[in-house]
Amino acid sequence: MEKLSLLILEIGNSPYRVYDLQHGYDNGFRKNNAYWIKTDLEEAVYPYRGEVKSFKELFEQDSELKPGIYSLKNHVPVKIQLKRAIGKEAELYSPKNITDLTKADLTKAIKDDSIIHVKLNTSGGSAWMPELSEEDDATSTLLKSAIRLKGMVFADYANRLEVSAVGKGQGSKGVSAKSNSKRAIENNHTTSMNKLLYYCDAFELDVVIGLRDKPGARDPMLPNGEVLTLFPLSAPFPLDNVVTVQDMKEEIDTAHLSYVEEGDEFGEL
Repeated sequence: MEKLSLLILEIGNSPYRVYDLQHGYDNGFRKNNAYWIKTDLEEAVYPYRGEVKSFKELFEQDSELKPGIYSLKNHVPVKIQLKRAIGKEAELYSPKNITDLTKADLTKAIKDDSIIHVKLNTSGGSAWMPELSEEDDATSTLLKSAIRLKGMVFADYANRLEVSAVGKGQGSKGVSAKSNSKRAIENNHTTSMNKLLYYCDAFELDVVIGLRDKPGARDPMLPNGEVLTLFPLSAPFPLDNVVTVQDMKEEIDTAHLSYVEEGDEFGEL
């Protein structure tokens, strides 16, 4: 398993774990990470910002893309380009700003006005937050991410799981469906497509499955690169607002926290 870096660079209010550039090539570039670039001409630390269709986007006059490392979309092997900070902004990306957590005195670093007040969703119980793992397959990752973003209280959906189990011809097994389902989602790293549809139906989630030819694929399905979709739990719906799990990684990782205004009390734990 990948060892987490204890070097932290904070840009604005966003902390990034710092790795050397080769780590990105070996393990994949990730949005919550920053990479230490060392050459004869410069030494700087830049976060990975995501994919672009063309590197020209980085240097357009009206570009709003932030300084950082970008990768070319759908390019294998990975191909990256750096958008450098200029002027005074470049100071934010200096290695001098790195904090080594193995040496830092965290008690001195904490200020009263920097304390984050935390409140759990306590409407009918604590929010259910199954832990994500690097061992999770695609369907498990998607399901757990959705659950975390919903901030759902598991008990609110228990009856739906029982009814769904009975409705599928499992008879009295519906009684244990809720405990078995909760345990399976939390502990298993693989989720079959049938199980994914079963859980999504119970958790009031619609599902869309899509297939698209890779660029340059032989024997394309459709002439203009359209996406072939299936809506197994509902009538087709528009796909105007699409985000990826990668785009929402920060929100998914911190979904157990809800920030309250300064002066509010801590919620129940």
